[in-house]
Amino acid sequence: MIKLPFLNRERYVVFKAYTLNKVFLDVPIVLTKDVSQEHLNSKKLTAEERRTSITFNSCYGRVAALRKSLTLRTWCEFEIKAEENGFSAICPVGHEYFKIDHHKDPIFNAKGIFVVKFMPPWTMECNKKDLNVVYCSHILNTTPLQIASGFVHSALAGTNFFSYIPSQKLHYIVPYNMPIVQMYPVTDLPIHVENYYDVDKYHELAVMTSAKPYKVGSAIKQMKK
Repeated sequence: MIKLPFLNRERYVVFKAYTLNKVFLDVPIVLTKDVSQEHLNSKKLTAEERRTSITFNSCYGRVAALRKSLTLRTWCEFEIKAEENGFSAICPVGHEYFKIDHHKDPIFNAKGIFVVKFMPPWTMECNKKDLNVVYCSHILNTTPLQIASGFVHSALAGTNFFSYIPSQKLHYIVPYNMPIVQMYPVTDLPIHVENYYDVDKYHELAVMTSAKPYKVGSAIKQMKK
């Protein structure tokens, strides 16, 4: 992991990601440029094909995001099974860090889907305290897992994201190390990310996200201060 010199840090947006289990450093949160795309089964192009072919590797949306976004990958393999009346998410036996929550919202109560919140084993902090980050489905996510998009404020330390599971008969597997969430900080500054195994810091930030001072709308009200 490369660390920025102290004097250069204000010229960057610096994210520090903390996990509570050292094994997750094998799938750290990284700049998208550092994520493998081997699962795309890409054909090896000849020099002439590279020169003349329009491919995914020359797509503006792909190239522009390589250094302007962060990638969250799956920290374990899991299965999604669903029926009309319910769903289940199955992770490896004994895995203690796969947490999801069926989010039952009386306002967002759309027919035909279950709204599910995933809670990855990471918390993050940023040196820019008033920055919005767009969360969305990753361009390299080739699984049926649907990711809801939206803004997250840099002062909110969690990495939770929402998914929609259709309320119909289905079964699919999301493999380990799959890029699933792409995070776009809304900034013109270059982005840097560092990952740490630090149980105390993880819990310090996790407690901050759960200490809500208001019954409803805590995040929005605190952002206005």
